[in-house]
Amino acid sequence: MGDYMAASNPIGAADGVNSSPTRAKGLLRHRLARAVVVGTFVFLVLLFALWALPLSRLAMWSDTSTISVYERAIMNAAVKTTAYEKTGPLETIDPNVQEVQVVTFTTDLPTSPLTDDTWVALPAELRGKCAGKPDPAQALREILGLPPAPRPQSIYQMTVMRDDKTGKLPIFRPCISSPDITATNCSLEFPSLPAGPELAANLTDEQKAEAYGQLWAIAFAARQMWTSYRVGFPRAGYPFTGLGWSYNWDPTTDLRVGISEFVVRKGAKVKVDGPITAAAFCGG
Repeated sequence: MGDYMAASNPIGAADGVNSSPTRAKGLLRHRLARAVVVGTFVFLVLLFALWALPLSRLAMWSDTSTISVYERAIMNAAVKTTAYEKTGPLETIDPNVQEVQVVTFTTDLPTSPLTDDTWVALPAELRGKCAGKPDPAQALREILGLPPAPRPQSIYQMTVMRDDKTGKLPIFRPCISSPDITATNCSLEFPSLPAGPELAANLTDEQKAEAYGQLWAIAFAARQMWTSYRVGFPRAGYPFTGLGWSYNWDPTTDLRVGISEFVVRKGAKVKVDGPITAAAFCGG
């Protein structure tokens, strides 16, 4: 009991008797040693936490990091605000033309027929956005909402032809509300789903095809959201808006609307010209 009292009362001691200088020095050494042990433990815990964090999370703490800027763009695109409703009109495509020219910015040469759904833009609009930029390749990635690329990318111009079976252009807008390429805006409202199987018997083949196309487009946009809104994974996410326009993550501007987005369907027949360097395209 006497030892406990002496340890818990450094100025006095048990029964009102002052502690000896030797005991006081011993108590001081004990407390210093305990402080060193606790401090070392806290330091090791913090060191382990920093080591265990994904590198992408650490990068987000640096405002000058390109990765950080891009990952914040993904988060901003995922959270819709009322400002997204106040953007200008989207570029449109006339569905009655026999063919349409578009461009894509990628590492690999597109082949005909296309082996994947391919994201494209209208040449004039994209060129107008990147013209005069000091780093055209980086500007294109920012405007199109693409991640920082470890491999060189080039512009390929594609002439998309009408589908032989449907007679329509195999191109749509990646918009959650409607894939309509003639619409000048996309709504933040989720669209009504097509008629269920119980009503399908009353639909014509054309109506069924239209309903399936609408449902497919909704599923495409929803899947794009699910696979885009992620950071820290081996496969990069994307700042996908679902509103028909790309998210421009250029850190030097507050204007987030990039260009009007379109997707050419897998299996589409196209004529491909390129590659064209980013500098040649943006400077032309």
